[in-house]
Amino acid sequence: MKKIIIIIGMLLTTFILAYATSPTIKINDYQPKNHDEKVIKQLLVKLQEGYNTYNPEIVLAAHAAGASIAGSGTILSKEEYVHVVPRRLAKSKELGLKIYFYAPQHIDIKEDSGKVEVPYDLIFDNIKYSEKGIFKAKLVKKQSDWLISESRWKVTEKIGKWPLK
Repeated sequence: MKKIIIIIGMLLTTFILAYATSPTIKINDYQPKNHDEKVIKQLLVKLQEGYNTYNPEIVLAAHAAGASIAGSGTILSKEEYVHVVPRRLAKSKELGLKIYFYAPQHIDIKEDSGKVEVPYDLIFDNIKYSEKGIFKAKLVKKQSDWLISESRWKVTEKIGKWPLK
C-alpha cells in the first residue's frame, strides 16, 4: 500500500511540474512590454502564419538578406532557402503541419540587434509526429522593422520520426 501511495505521489508531482512548466500564453495573446517587443511579436505571428498557410513568401519575408536558417537538420542561407522552402511547405501542407508559438521566454534587445527564444509546438495532422521545443532567433533591426538574421529549432520533446527532408 505504501508503494502505491509513493507511486501516485510521484505521478502527481510529475504531472503538476509538466503543467506548470508548459507554455500557456500563445504568441497572439502575448502582451509586449514596449514598441520593439510589439514589432518582434508581429514578426513571430507573421512567421507562424507563413508556416501555417504554407506561404513561402511570408516565411522568407521574416528573414533578413543573408540570414542563416535551420531546418530539417540543415543550415541554409536565405538565398539557398528560397529554393527549398516552397517544396518543404508543399510537403508540410500535404502532411497537415501546424506550428504554434507561445509567449517569448527570453527577449534581449540592443540598439539594432536582438535575440528571442520562443516555445513552440509542431504538429502534423496526417501523420504521427509532433514536437515541442524552443525557436531561437537572432534579430536585426532594419529601419523600424525587426528581421530574423539567424534561426534554430531546439527540439525538447518529440513523438515519431521527422517526415521532411
